Amino acid sequence: MRKCESCGFESTDEETKFCPKCGAELTDVMERSWQCKDCGKENSPENYFCKNCGSSKPQQDAYENKESADMLGSVKSLMGKEYFKYVVIGIVVVLIGGFGSYFYFSGVNEERYLTYYAEASRQITETNDLLISNVKVDLLKKMKVEELNKQLDEQKKLIDETASNFSQRKPFKNYETQQNTLIALLQKESAIIEKTGTIVAKPLDASTDVALEGIKNDIENVRELGAQISVSNANFVPPTELTTISQQLQIFVSETRKANKEKMDKLAKFQTFFKKMDEAMHRYDSARGDLEKMMSSQNNGGMIWNDYFIMLDRAKTARSSVRYTVKGIEAPAGTEKLKEQFMDILDESLRYCELMRIGANLRFNGYWRDGARKESEARNVSQSVEDEYSSFREKYNSEKIWLTNFANM
Repeated sequence: MRKCESCGFESTDEETKFCPKCGAELTDVMERSWQCKDCGKENSPENYFCKNCGSSKPQQDAYENKESADMLGSVKSLMGKEYFKYVVIGIVVVLIGGFGSYFYFSGVNEERYLTYYAEASRQITETNDLLISNVKVDLLKKMKVEELNKQLDEQKKLIDETASNFSQRKPFKNYETQQNTLIALLQKESAIIEKTGTIVAKPLDASTDVALEGIKNDIENVRELGAQISVSNANFVPPTELTTISQQLQIFVSETRKANKEKMDKLAKFQTFFKKMDEAMHRYDSARGDLEKMMSSQNNGGMIWNDYFIMLDRAKTARSSVRYTVKGIEAPAGTEKLKEQFMDILDESLRYCELMRIGANLRFNGYWRDGARKESEARNVSQSVEDEYSSFREKYNSEKIWLTNFANM
């Protein structure tokens, strides 16, 4: 069997090569069963009528061919209309406009997206400038830690906020890796700020050593991450001066610890000095109290001359012992005058004991008037010693409070 591909005409004549209806070349086809279009039953190729409902196959084929021909004719008729070409032109214009708008707005969105990178670059630059300009040994020694940490905290909030915004934003096409790298870079910048603040505020803490080592690694990571980001109108490669931050912090910590050790040593010397002076003054106060009791007993007639002389000799010996102790106390810088003043008081106290001993000897040997004059002179010396000692103790206690306070070192 042969069939026309153009109009569907079928011919059983093997010698017929062209369609007698439309003139198109006929092609050989395999005979196959056909399906009734009325009832849907399958029929053998040789059946001209449906074995189920009796419908005619040629009539069904003729009707189908007529529908195809009518449809083809309608299409040809439509294409022949004048307005058809305008419809086609309109469709083409719409398609071109649609694709143009897509690419235009895609370009606008990408440009807007890249402005976020530019803003992040600006914040990172400000962060690095803040660190480089302030993290210097000389400035750190003079600057108030609270002021610097306040600036660092404010900058850290901006960096953290930018990192959070990028984490929540869907990356533009082909920028997925760049965005993830930028987020990591912002997080490292934030870590450098935080560790710098910790080190500056607590240079003596043991944890500072870990922070110092961490900053070195963070700065190296910042350099590597910044080099991986390449977008227009934004530069993320940090300046070479950023590497000096860890060096400056290391020097600052070392010098601060050295100065602190010197202060601690100085404080220890002051504490030792005042401890020894306190002990010496306590012994002196005890000697004064003992002499006053003995003098009161002697004035009441409760002591013989021999005991009186022994009492005066013991009073002198006690004061001499205290003086010898004070003389051997090492006085740190700033305490020399305190030691000298106490030594002068002890010297006068010894002179008082000597005058009392001379007066007692004169009276014992019958020189009552001369003895009374010496004892009167001794009492004047004693009063002067008491006044000086009272003034000394007030100054001594004030200096002790000041010099044993670490904050004043």
